[in-house]
Amino acid sequence: MLTSKVGKEIVNCFDGKYDRYRLKQWSNKGILKCPVCGGNYEYCHGEIVPPYFRHVGKECSEYYSESETEEHRNGKRVLYDWISKQAGVTNCKLEYWIPETKQRPDIYFEYGGKRFVIEYQCTPIASEFLLRRELYKLAGINDIWILGTEKYNINVGKFGSANFLGRYRKIEKENMKNGLLYFESTKGILIVHSSFLINNHSLLKDLDDSYFMNKFYKENSKVFDTLGSVENFFVVEKVDNFTFNEGLKMNGDIIGMFNSLEKDLRIKWTEEQGLNLIEQEKIKQFNQEISKLKENSKYVGAIGENIDVIGRVSKSTSFRSWYGIKYVNEIVDDCGNVYTWFSPKSLSDTKRNKIKIRARIDHHREYLGVKQNIITNCKIIDCD
Repeated sequence: MLTSKVGKEIVNCFDGKYDRYRLKQWSNKGILKCPVCGGNYEYCHGEIVPPYFRHVGKECSEYYSESETEEHRNGKRVLYDWISKQAGVTNCKLEYWIPETKQRPDIYFEYGGKRFVIEYQCTPIASEFLLRRELYKLAGINDIWILGTEKYNINVGKFGSANFLGRYRKIEKENMKNGLLYFESTKGILIVHSSFLINNHSLLKDLDDSYFMNKFYKENSKVFDTLGSVENFFVVEKVDNFTFNEGLKMNGDIIGMFNSLEKDLRIKWTEEQGLNLIEQEKIKQFNQEISKLKENSKYVGAIGENIDVIGRVSKSTSFRSWYGIKYVNEIVDDCGNVYTWFSPKSLSDTKRNKIKIRARIDHHREYLGVKQNIITNCKIIDCD
C-alpha cells in the first residue's frame, strides 16, 4: 500500500513530506498502522523498487481491495497525481476507507457534489470486479475502472503503439459498456479502446476504419492498431492529455482533431451520396437494357461445340453446393443471347464490362421464359 496511519494522520510514502529515514524509524518502532484494521505496517524501500507499506503479519481481510504489485503501486501513484491536479476535484484521497462498502479504493475524490473512485485493476478477476462495482453502485459512488497491461492481452510497443494479442476477458467486455481504458504505469500512457472514443464522440459511430486511419494517423501522427474494423482499435495518449469532467475526457486539442474529422466526414459522406445516386442510376439503366436484350435470347451452337463468347457480365451470384461455394455467372452478348457459367470463380468484379470467353456448350435450357446456353470449360480471353 502507499498510505499508512500515524496517530490520527494518514501519510503516504512518495510525496516527500516525510523522508524514508523517518518512515523507516516509525516502522521499526511499530508506529505505522493499517488505516483499516489497525495492524502494524512495515516500510519497504529498496534501491530499485519504489517504496511502499505492507502488513507485518498477514494481510487484513476486512475490506475489498486488490493485491499489491509494483505495477499497481506505480499506476495508482501516477493516476493520483493526475486526478488531484484536475480543476473542480476536491477531497482527493489515496486508498481512502469507505465504511459503507468496506472498500479501500485506489483513489477517492469528489467532483460537483458527487463521489467518485478510480480503481486501477491490474488483475483480470471478473467476479471480484463485479462485486466491487455493485457495492459502489449501491452506495451511490461513481466508479471509474482503468485496467493494467501486464496481465492482459495488451502489447505496448516501444514506439508508442498498442495492439491486442488475444481474446477479451469478461472484465474487459464489461468495461467496454462505458469505455475500455488501459494504463501503462511506467510510461504514463493511457491506451484508449475505440469503445471509449465512441462513447465520448458520436461521429465515430459512422466512421469507416480506413478513412479514420488515413486521416487521424497520417495527419496527426497517432498510432493505433486496427483489428478489422473501427469497433476495435486503440489510440495511445499520455495521461496528461486527459481532463476530468464527470468522467475522463480528452483535452481540447484532441477533441479539435475529432471535430475536424467530423467536418471532413460530412463532406465525404455528401460526395459519396452524390456518387451513389449516379451509380444507382447507371445500374438501373444497365438492368433495363439487359432485360430487354434477353427477350431475344436464342440457343447458340451444338452440344459439345467450342465457341467464343463476347458479352457483358449481367449477374454473378453465389450458392452453396456439395463441393462448396459456387457462382452463377451470366453473360449476355449484343444479340441478347444468354450464356450461363456455373463456376467456383465470381465475375462480379467485371460486372457490366465486356468480357471474352472461350467455352464449350454443355447443354441448352429455358428458365423463366429465357433461352439459356449453359457453358463449361471456360477460359477468359480478354476483359475491358
